[in-house]
Amino acid sequence: NNYEPIIEDLNKLRKYIVYETDIFLSIDESNPKQKGLTKALKDNMFSREAYGYAITIMATHVDVLTHELCHVIDRVSTKNQFSKQKEFQPLLKLYKNEHAEEINRIKASDKPAEEKQAFLKYWKDPYQNGKSETEIFARFCEYYLVAKEKLNITVRPTTKSPLDRLCEKVYIEHKSQITEYFDTLFQQVHEKHNEIVEQAHENHNNEIVDIDFEESMYLVDSEYNSLQL
Repeated sequence: NNYEPIIEDLNKLRKYIVYETDIFLSIDESNPKQKGLTKALKDNMFSREAYGYAITIMATHVDVLTHELCHVIDRVSTKNQFSKQKEFQPLLKLYKNEHAEEINRIKASDKPAEEKQAFLKYWKDPYQNGKSETEIFARFCEYYLVAKEKLNITVRPTTKSPLDRLCEKVYIEHKSQITEYFDTLFQQVHEKHNEIVEQAHENHNNEIVDIDFEESMYLVDSEYNSLQL
């Protein structure tokens, strides 16, 4: 019963994930510092392809689930990572422009010098300044999916970092442009799916072929019991 809301959300979101992707989701109760972590699963350390992803989220922070799934949608750590492609760059630029304005606001503020330096150090970190493209992609995608789907686990209401708040500001101000990007992206994903199905039919001399592109998803509990979704 504790897993039901998570399973419902996974079933709603799986259609947004590139086909043939295995996902192993574990709920961790032992690491209070790490809210969520997504790791690409590869055949070897030099591979630029991933056959699946392992997602770990803290039991006390299941509200990061959608965000971590958005890293999977991004195909993070592969040669086909969406957030590194040219189509995403205009959205990344929107964030970087807002980030630069935030830096200027801090410099112009009347905060004590020590506090000001701490803020500037925070915002110049690659995780915050847009050099980690997947973090910006995942946050924009998170807002998009929450607007599209009626999810049990929505955008984090109580654990927003300054980065989250800045991405939220950009999303609100440029919602139509961001929505258009993800609409187009997911349409292309679905078209690719259809192409593969049609090709499979041709390869089998037009016989009826049943191809299952439903992503394999597994929920692993604290005792390492695996439940396929």
